[in-house]
Amino acid sequence: EQTAPGSRASWLAECKQIYREAGPWKLSISTAALISIGLGTSTVMPAYLARAHHVSIAASSSLLAVSNVAMIVGGLGAGIVLTRGGRPFSVYAGLAAAGMASALLLYDPAISFSWAMVALLVWLGSTGAGVAVLMALLPQVARDPEKGGATMGLVGQVMAVSNLATPPLYLGLLSKGNWLYFVALVCGGWILSLAFLPAGRRRAAAPAGEAGVSISRE
Repeated sequence: EQTAPGSRASWLAECKQIYREAGPWKLSISTAALISIGLGTSTVMPAYLARAHHVSIAASSSLLAVSNVAMIVGGLGAGIVLTRGGRPFSVYAGLAAAGMASALLLYDPAISFSWAMVALLVWLGSTGAGVAVLMALLPQVARDPEKGGATMGLVGQVMAVSNLATPPLYLGLLSKGNWLYFVALVCGGWILSLAFLPAGRRRAAAPAGEAGVSISRE
């Protein structure tokens, strides 16, 4: 089925309007920064754990796969906190602190393997929760529900560009063998994501009986 010229023109106009607004760009950069450090860590972690803690790549890959459950738990936890009135910026700042601290322990080769696994769970949980917070901000950024698709399109485009460069960067650093490079990237990614978080204004709670759930209060 062909798209009507009018519909196509309307869609292009909608995209152009979204591209001119600061909110969608902030959400896009914030999301791309978080997803990038998550992808980079997942890319190098099996080989890094094998090298730093003398376990097989197969074992470390299996542990990483199982530990991804923490991302689901983190996302659900963030959703509960937000629906109960948690402020997105405060929640995200706490997650950023947990993410940076856990990355320090996760990459430190002097830490025992057991503590590295604990740090991995915290890292994945904070990352999953961070993604949940970012997605919860979409209605605030795309004030018109009909523009949600265009906004997510921009988020996806920016994220795709960052994801294209992430694996080569992390794999290149893996060959250098200095774990502090990874910590610097993770901390920089969290700080960048927090800096661009489009949650400067707090939305008022929805009146009783009104559709939708508020994610913050005045």
